[in-house]
Amino acid sequence: MIQFQNLRQGSQVFILHKGMTPYYEVGTVEQIPAMQMMGYYQSMIPLDITVRVNEQLIPYRQIPPTAESAKVTSQTTGEEVCLACSKEAINAEVDMLTRQSIDAINSVPMHEQRIKTLQQIHDQLNPEKVKEAQQAQEIDSLKGQVTDLSKMVAELTAQLKEKNGTSSFQNNGGTKR
Repeated sequence: MIQFQNLRQGSQVFILHKGMTPYYEVGTVEQIPAMQMMGYYQSMIPLDITVRVNEQLIPYRQIPPTAESAKVTSQTTGEEVCLACSKEAINAEVDMLTRQSIDAINSVPMHEQRIKTLQQIHDQLNPEKVKEAQQAQEIDSLKGQVTDLSKMVAELTAQLKEKNGTSSFQNNGGTKR
C-alpha cells in the first residue's frame, strides 16, 4: 500500500474528477515537502503536494500523509477530486461512486412512493387546500367549456349568416322576417 508520505518527486498519482461527468487524469508529483521529522509525528502533519498534469501545475493542500487516497478540493478549479497514490486506490473510488449511483437509481421507486404518501398526509392535514385545488380544477374546466361554447356559437352564427345572407340578416336588426 503506497501512502502519500512515501511519494517522491516524479511519483505517479491519479486524479478522479467526480462531477456530473467523471474523468480521471494521471499526473506526476512535482513538489512534496521533505520529511524531516521521524516517527509518529511525521504521520500526523498534512502534506501539501504539487502535481503536474498536462503541463499544468496543480497544488493540493492538507493531504493526510498515511492515506492511500484523499478527497481534496482542487486549488485551480474548486471542484472536489479524489487524489490517489495507486491505480488500485482510484479503482476503489470509482467502484464506490458506481455503487452510489446504482443505489440512487434503485432508490427512485421508494422515493416516488414516499412522495405520494407524504402528499396524502399533507392533504389530510390541510383539507382546505385540497378543496381549493379541486375548485381551481373545476373553474379551469368550466373556462374550457365556456371557450368551447363561444367557438360553437361563433361557428353557428357564421353558418346562419352564410345561409340567410349577410345583408338581409343585418338589415333586419339581426332577426329574419
